[in-house]
Amino acid sequence: MKIKFLLQKALRPLIIVILPACVYLANQYVSVSSDDMDLRNQCNFVDLECDFAIFARPAVARFSAPPTIEEPITLNLITPQDAVIESIWIEGVNMYMGKIPVSVDSIDANQWSGWFMLGSCAEPLMRWRMVVNIKDQPTPVFLYFTTSS
Repeated sequence: MKIKFLLQKALRPLIIVILPACVYLANQYVSVSSDDMDLRNQCNFVDLECDFAIFARPAVARFSAPPTIEEPITLNLITPQDAVIESIWIEGVNMYMGKIPVSVDSIDANQWSGWFMLGSCAEPLMRWRMVVNIKDQPTPVFLYFTTSS
């Protein structure tokens, strides 16, 4: 009986330490897994343009002007003809900014145009991720860009 009491007394602090450690490690594993997914289908805007792939075929995204906080920005996309954009949104990478919708319409079979407006934030250099969901594509395309205040 005394051994059982001592085991219970010793296990309580051990469980208090092990349980949070397991939760932390599981969270780290999920973060690394989602970061690996980003690397498969992404690009960074350079000189207002970003070349990427949809269905292993070339696609291009262009901004009409450098992205500026609280100003409307036009986005033009050239995609393979069978690529149908289901939705696009923008989210902050280094600061949570919610999901900023990108209103986009088809101009013809492989051209899309839309606009968005970024909110202001406290970060002097903000990194953004545009999430482009394509019909019949298992994972979205991630387009990254930065703004500075």
